[in-house]
Amino acid sequence: MLLCACAVGSLLLAAGYVLFLESVRKTWRRMPVWEAPFDFQPSVRISIVIAARNEAATIVACVRAVLACDYPASLREVIVADDYSEDATAGCVAELVAAFPGEVRLLRLSEVQPPAPPGKKSALTQAIALAGGELIVTTDADCYVPPCWLQLLAAAYEIRRPSAIVAPVVLGGPNHWWAHFQALDVAATMGITGAAINSGWFSMGNGANLCYPKAVFERVGGFAGNEHRASGDDMFLLAKLPVKEVFFLKNADAAVQTLPCPTVMAFFHQRLRWGTKNTGWTNQRLKSALALLWALPFAAVLGAVLAFWYPPLGGIALLLFGAKAWADRRLLREMTAFFRQEEALRYFWPALAIHFIYLTVVGLAALVVRRYRWKGRRWR
Repeated sequence: MLLCACAVGSLLLAAGYVLFLESVRKTWRRMPVWEAPFDFQPSVRISIVIAARNEAATIVACVRAVLACDYPASLREVIVADDYSEDATAGCVAELVAAFPGEVRLLRLSEVQPPAPPGKKSALTQAIALAGGELIVTTDADCYVPPCWLQLLAAAYEIRRPSAIVAPVVLGGPNHWWAHFQALDVAATMGITGAAINSGWFSMGNGANLCYPKAVFERVGGFAGNEHRASGDDMFLLAKLPVKEVFFLKNADAAVQTLPCPTVMAFFHQRLRWGTKNTGWTNQRLKSALALLWALPFAAVLGAVLAFWYPPLGGIALLLFGAKAWADRRLLREMTAFFRQEEALRYFWPALAIHFIYLTVVGLAALVVRRYRWKGRRWR
C-alpha cells in the first residue's frame, strides 16, 4: 500500500513538473522578441543606479560599460551608492567621477545624514532619492551591460509604459564546467521568468537588469515592508505591482552578463540567500511553482537514499530523474540557443546531477538554517 501511494504521488509530481516546464518552453517560444523601432529616438532621462560593496575589482568595468551604451549622454546619469565598502570601491568610483563629470555620481552611505543603515536596499533607496531621471535602471557592480541595453529599455518604456521592465540576465565567465552549470541554472530561470510574466502567472526578476519609473517606486513605498531582508530589491518590489503592469523584455541583446560564483561555498550562500525569501511571497502561483521545482528533486534524492533499505523506491527515483531530465533538457535547449550559450548544454548531464543535490540541500537549509554570508556580512 505504501509503495502504491508513493508511486501514484511520484507520477503526479512528475506529470506536474513536465507540464509546467513544457508550458514555460512553449510560452517562451511564442513570445515575440522585443525590438526598438528603427526610427526610435529616446526622450526619457534615465538614472542608472548601482549599489556596490567591496567591488573594486569590477566596478570600473561595469560603469564604463554603462557609459559606452548607445544612449544620449544628456539623457543619462550613473549613480554608484557605496555600501560601506572596506576596499577601494569608493576611490575607484571617485576617479570615474573626475573622468566623467556630470555623468557619474558617487554616493557614500557613510556620509549620509542622518546615518543610513547598511545593505543593498538602503543603498538603492538613498541613490534613487537623489536620482534626476524619470526612469530608474538598476544593475549590479559586477555586471557587464551590452551597448544597446539602455536603448532597448527606453524604447520598451516609452512605447508600452509599464510599471516595471524585467530584462534578461545571463552568466558569462570562464569556459569551465562549474561556470556552465550555473549558466544553465540561470538560463532556465530566465525562461520561467519570461513565461510567468508574459502569461500573467506571477512576477519574477533580477536586480541586475531591472527598471521602473521613479514615480512608481515612490508610489509603492519602495522597499518598505521587507527592509529586514538582505536582498529582494527585485522580487519584493515587483510583488507590489500587478503582473499585468510588468513587461518582460525578450531580447538577447538586452541581456546583462554577470559572473558565476567562484566557489561552492559562495554559490551555496547565494542560493541560500535567494531561498530564504521564499517564505515571504504572497502570490500562491509563485509559491506553488517554487514548491514544485523543489519537491521533485527532493523526492528523487530521498527515494534514491531510501532505496538502499527498500529497493523498490529506486524505481520511483529513476522515474523522477527521467522526468526532470526530459523536461529540463527541452527547456534548456530552447534557452541556450536563444542566448547563444549552446556550449553550456554540453555539460547538461553532470549539471543535472548537481542540480538534484543542490536544490535538495539549499531548499532544506532555507527552511531550517536561514543564515548566510553576503558581502562580508552575516544575515538571517
